[in-house]
Amino acid sequence: ADILTPNQPEAEKNLGRELATETDLLDGGRELLEASGAKHLLITQGKDGMTLFEGGGLAQRIPVFNQRDVFDVTGAGDTVVSVL
Repeated sequence: ADILTPNQPEAEKNLGRELATETDLLDGGRELLEASGAKHLLITQGKDGMTLFEGGGLAQRIPVFNQRDVFDVTGAGDTVVSVL
């Protein structure tokens, strides 16, 4: 796969632990990327933005832009994938 896009709860479920801190998130994302064999991993984090993981241990935080109140997030992950 070129890219996987789990949300944070899905990533936590696959890892069997919470990603409570920035360090937890970075370590967990790198672990999932390596275990999956994908080229990239993008963990979506709702109001906290997203984090993109790439080979070689690179990680980039993508903050929320133009944040508004969100009432229904159904399909948000599909939108992210389609844009990518």
